[in-house]
Amino acid sequence: MPVQGMNVSVRPEAPRPPYVAGVTATTMTLAWVPPPGSEYLEMIKSYKIGQRASGDSSAPYKTVATVGNVLSHTVTGLSFGTQYQFTLTASTAVGPSNMSVPLVAFTGADVPSVPGIPKLYGVASSHELEIYYDPPSSDGNSPITGYLVQILDPNTGQYSAGSGYDASGRAKFYGLMKGVPYYFKVSAVNIVGKGPSTKASEPIMTADEAEANVTMRFYENKAVRMFPLGIGTMEDFQDLLSLDIARALAIPKARVNITRVTGVYISFWIRSMSETSKKPVTVAREEFVMNVVDKTSILHGGTMSWQTDTHFLLLNGAPADLAAARARLGGPGKRLEAGIAVLSGICVFMIVPAIIAGKTFYAIRARGSTLEEAYKTKYSDKGILQ
Repeated sequence: MPVQGMNVSVRPEAPRPPYVAGVTATTMTLAWVPPPGSEYLEMIKSYKIGQRASGDSSAPYKTVATVGNVLSHTVTGLSFGTQYQFTLTASTAVGPSNMSVPLVAFTGADVPSVPGIPKLYGVASSHELEIYYDPPSSDGNSPITGYLVQILDPNTGQYSAGSGYDASGRAKFYGLMKGVPYYFKVSAVNIVGKGPSTKASEPIMTADEAEANVTMRFYENKAVRMFPLGIGTMEDFQDLLSLDIARALAIPKARVNITRVTGVYISFWIRSMSETSKKPVTVAREEFVMNVVDKTSILHGGTMSWQTDTHFLLLNGAPADLAAARARLGGPGKRLEAGIAVLSGICVFMIVPAIIAGKTFYAIRARGSTLEEAYKTKYSDKGILQ
């Protein structure tokens, strides 16, 4: 008997959700497998990709692509570091399938946006500058790992390739020329890479003044855990010492730069003046010499007071004239002048009154003698005193 059959065509099954085959900051490559049973049903003619931002389950899916019988597609125009939902619908000649379960995925991070334009931080010295810059408005959905700072070479007129600095937002430059304007650019860096650079900064001038390099010596006191690490870390020690020096000189702490702590020797720079401090380096340097030889000074009342060696001090590598400083302060000669002054006081307050008393006594005696003679003359004529 002849056998008769019947082919039944139905819509395809809902496909499995797509998976991420590749991702960038603004694109996502999706891949998928054919829906179950498609190998013996009607041939798949197309796939439709739906997309919506995560977080709003009531928002409809927007069709972002309809492709043929392929198994991958790259969705573009996405925002970096953003979570999206993607669905997949398969279609045959009969009709479309139901939507797949959504895929939830993030786009990748992007490079950071532009940071703030660099500005001067603290005090401009003659050979050093420290700058700061605000963080970018966007970190590209990846933490800022550092900054690349470029400086314009005043000799060549070209910006440097840039030096890497940490994420603190500050950068320090050494060995600059005094009295010269410098320009800076900065860009933020994250795991993706370097973001765009800022515009050039306003000119930042180094100070046009010679600075002083000072080296002091201290006596180590074994009885007290003080020098140099007994008060905490080396940074703590340097911070307190620079504060003592700044107080002694009545200048901002930023003008005191501790550069070396070796054994009992400490070196630091007295930085040049700026708009925040008008005291010249030459004046501050001489005041420091006087502070060293004067045991009653603010310096000796500070952190290192009782350990200061008042017989050793170098200024720019040469010994300071401490003897002359003691003479100005008041050494033996000053004490001699004080002794003479005391003797003069004794003369004024003891000898002079004695002279005055003697003169008074003499005057009284002379007056008495005169009265006696007159008395004798008056009464002898009358025979009363005979």
